[in-house]
Amino acid sequence: MCPQEPETNIDASEAESEEYDTKRYGTNKTISLFTSLRVYVMADKFDVPGLKLLVRDRFYHSAAAYFETFDQFPDVVDELYETSPPYDQLMRDIPYRLIAAAWNRPIMDKMVPVMLMHPDSAVGVLKAAYRGLGLEHMLCSRRL
Repeated sequence: MCPQEPETNIDASEAESEEYDTKRYGTNKTISLFTSLRVYVMADKFDVPGLKLLVRDRFYHSAAAYFETFDQFPDVVDELYETSPPYDQLMRDIPYRLIAAAWNRPIMDKMVPVMLMHPDSAVGVLKAAYRGLGLEHMLCSRRL
């Protein structure tokens, strides 16, 4: 379910730059989201916490900027659930919060099949929606 990533034309000087250029990096949404996710999974597998923090931040910023307009966002979320460990709530919370904030927007229609495949994602979206509405106290009493 993963699309092929297109090749990019980044020369060595750009690749070595320590600055994160969100405009350049964000121009190819497929690369920024899928690659950040895949590097995150590798960093987790090989226990590189600094890299995990960096790519989680990049994933968050790219997802927040493009999740409503990026047609493959449901595929990214599906891959996130297929490849990330279930205990890694920090990474999994990113789509929960974005989806909950966009509840009545067209992206929800695209996300329903993913939430049906991964029921824990539906629960996460519900929890994020409760928190966004200021109803945290109901989470404890209802065991959500």
